[in-house]
Amino acid sequence: MKKAAFLDIDGTLHEGFITPNFIFHLYDQGILDEEVINAFDTFLNKDPRRYTNYSEWAPELTLKINSIFKGRSRNTIAKYLKMYEKVIERNLYSFTLPLIQLLKENKFELFLVSGAHDFLAELIADLFEISYTNVIAAKLVEKDGKFTEEMLLGSHVATEKKEAIIELKESFDLSKSIVLGDATSDIKLFPLVGKGFLFIDNNSHNSLLKQAREFQGIIVDKTEKTENILNIIESNLP
Repeated sequence: MKKAAFLDIDGTLHEGFITPNFIFHLYDQGILDEEVINAFDTFLNKDPRRYTNYSEWAPELTLKINSIFKGRSRNTIAKYLKMYEKVIERNLYSFTLPLIQLLKENKFELFLVSGAHDFLAELIADLFEISYTNVIAAKLVEKDGKFTEEMLLGSHVATEKKEAIIELKESFDLSKSIVLGDATSDIKLFPLVGKGFLFIDNNSHNSLLKQAREFQGIIVDKTEKTENILNIIESNLP
């Protein structure tokens, strides 16, 4: 049976939340006015829970994000997606693409797991040469060519990521599969697979490390040399 590698490393790629950062990108490009961005900025900075328990805070953030996209069409923002891809590429860590190659060489089918909206997650999938059918991401509902405030996935990040992976158990040997993550909600996916890897840096909270160890996760310092990172991953593959 096939084995899968579930990559949920949005924070590593963009040093933050990808969809909120895309909203600020839209403001920089003039598609959002100052009133909208000021309200969103205030919302983001009023609640420190986002740094310690994102999966608890995510539904609240989701509602705010959806209100910003409501009434806009995918075509309206399409031209800004390509420009935003450059932002993601600039933040692409040096170890990421060699890691992708290592996983492919070890016969893992790659999945991109993301709390970002699907049209942003697909940009990352392109960079990693991951099929869009293997993207597990929040999807805004469209009606008459425009986004609504409803979502098909993404309101409760940790729960829905977990359910999406469990649904693949008939096609993949999850005991030989892996999760690679960099946030609290990713750690909760570790028991579903053979091995979980948590990417950290000097800014990572001690609570994050404690939880990863409780779930028998392998800690990977992403500031290490690429060779060391790849050695840690390869030597701990199930």
